[in-house]
Amino acid sequence: TPNNRIVKSRRDSIIWGGKGSPITSLSTPRNAPYRGAAYAKVTVQIFADLQDTNTSALFQPMTEEGADKPDPDNAAIKRAVETYGDKVKFVYRPIFSRTHTRADAASRFLYEVFARKGGDAFWTSMVDMVTGTQKLDDAQLESLAQRLNLDWKKTKKLMESERYKEL
Repeated sequence: TPNNRIVKSRRDSIIWGGKGSPITSLSTPRNAPYRGAAYAKVTVQIFADLQDTNTSALFQPMTEEGADKPDPDNAAIKRAVETYGDKVKFVYRPIFSRTHTRADAASRFLYEVFARKGGDAFWTSMVDMVTGTQKLDDAQLESLAQRLNLDWKKTKKLMESERYKEL
């Protein structure tokens, strides 16, 4: 870890323990949801499974106080954007596993939220999904659609269309 920092939690290991392959260039899909400056010098692509606990760790508070309660206002991504301003951009990229069967539908839903309601609605909805105990079933997605004033039938039809084939 940097400066011999002691890793106190899994959340810290996600942020500080990033050892691995050399940095390579990876293109960003044109319609990928992002947070931060559109033309930042640094782009961090977050490959996330919406049903995975490692994804939810990005949205947990960074302090030990209240570590059991999700706090998107004090989350790693938000704090990095606030700290580095227009120098960094975080891009959401979905990944899916065979055991997390609803992650695909939830990602398609989020892409539709991004397309129709913008980045703030996307990130708020994503935080709602990953920090709770949701199953990401159609009932939950329909409830989120209603809160966002989206027509559920139209949204569901678009989610099932070829529109998001490249996910």
